[in-house]
Amino acid sequence: QGGFIWDWVDQTFAKKDEKGHDIWAFGGDMGFVGIVNDSNFCANGLVAADRSLHPHIKEVKKVLQYVHIEPVPFTANRLSVTNRHDFIGLEGYRLQWAVECEGKAVQQGTLDFPLVAPRSRACFELPLKALPDDGREYFLTLRTLTKEAAPMIPAGHEVAIDQYLLRRGAPQHPAGWNQPATGLQLTETGDAIEVKDAAGHSVSFSRQSGELTTLGIQGQNLLLQGLQPNFWRPLTDNDVPNGHLVRCATWRKAGAEARLTTIRAEKQADGKVRVTSTYRLEEQDSDLCVSYLIGQGCAMQVNFHFVPGRKALPEMPRLGMRLILQGGYDQMEWMGRGPQESYADRFSSALIGRYQASVWEQYHPYVRAQESANHTDVRWLTLTNASGQGIRVTGCQPLSVSAWNFPQEEIDYRPSQVERRHGGSIEKKDMVWLNIDHRQMGVGGDNTWGAQVHPEYTITPHEWNYSFFVEMVGR
Repeated sequence: QGGFIWDWVDQTFAKKDEKGHDIWAFGGDMGFVGIVNDSNFCANGLVAADRSLHPHIKEVKKVLQYVHIEPVPFTANRLSVTNRHDFIGLEGYRLQWAVECEGKAVQQGTLDFPLVAPRSRACFELPLKALPDDGREYFLTLRTLTKEAAPMIPAGHEVAIDQYLLRRGAPQHPAGWNQPATGLQLTETGDAIEVKDAAGHSVSFSRQSGELTTLGIQGQNLLLQGLQPNFWRPLTDNDVPNGHLVRCATWRKAGAEARLTTIRAEKQADGKVRVTSTYRLEEQDSDLCVSYLIGQGCAMQVNFHFVPGRKALPEMPRLGMRLILQGGYDQMEWMGRGPQESYADRFSSALIGRYQASVWEQYHPYVRAQESANHTDVRWLTLTNASGQGIRVTGCQPLSVSAWNFPQEEIDYRPSQVERRHGGSIEKKDMVWLNIDHRQMGVGGDNTWGAQVHPEYTITPHEWNYSFFVEMVGR
């Protein structure tokens, strides 16, 4: 119907397009095989063809590590170490520990493990000092290292890692945020809403789309495009065969097609300005409200509030917003999990710390171009140019973020019969696409021929609310 035909091929009931390309298939005893993809079959393991490592090999190493350390409940500084080796003790290893705040060690040391026989555990103490009462967040990071060199393994090689939150920190916000805002000017025209201060900072919004259109410093707009809701992610290898493209198709253009219903601006009693845009998602029978509270220096607190209707909806691949910066703002620093990418169900190998890299270095060229470069549990991030000017994003709760030097469409799914889009063929563009998400669904991996992501790592389309700050940095 409508240019599509059904056909039996090799015991497979497949739906094809008018050019004969498979769209999805049912295969014998396997049931639903899913969206057809063979552009990287047998070329998508842990190591690339040039022997470079794919990011997920670090997660495999973490999951299979032989030394596990965990706190002893109801004690201040006692730890339990489990030796999962079958034949050797832990005499050949040493423990490097550090108490970290904002990615920097404030206490640290090295010690030997107690005698721990194979397949057994023991307890020991760390010489931890009391943490200062400063409202900041502290982590205990533990690294197990080899003492001596062995065939193919150098001395000091990291064989295991563990990390634990010692104390949760107070919520972060821009400097002076809790003080009244002075000197903000609100201007409304038929086309735009603009807020500016005497120091040369400005933000503006379109009355047609409700979106942020300007982040300005001294007359220079940092943006190519403003914040827009985004519910889609480029399909992973595991998404392709489990029917994700068909099952979740309603979310693919939901953000771009959201219809603005109202936009209003009002001056608050404390001098701040609130701009509120409300949207209707017709196909999803849902409503969305995005509000911007603008304070001193035109720093903004953005609040995203999604409310579904009664229509049954599939899981959301992504729940968040994206903005596009000028290409020069491509130096990224973040406080969160890293340095490699991490996801809701693949993060234990990425320790929380402070990391720095260019946006282009974030992207990993998988054999087939697909979702890449996400970081979970991000407290804050900055994107700046060579002069240190740019933006800082701070979550009111941990965020899931990623940045690319290309639009999302560049790595979106293409059937192999239409185009074999390899990850290494993606070219750097003069832009920075930034995803500022509440969360992104997991990547799965029980198998890669139909298994879906576990329910606890998916995003159920119920009512959602999250917030973050955006401020301009550098002068």
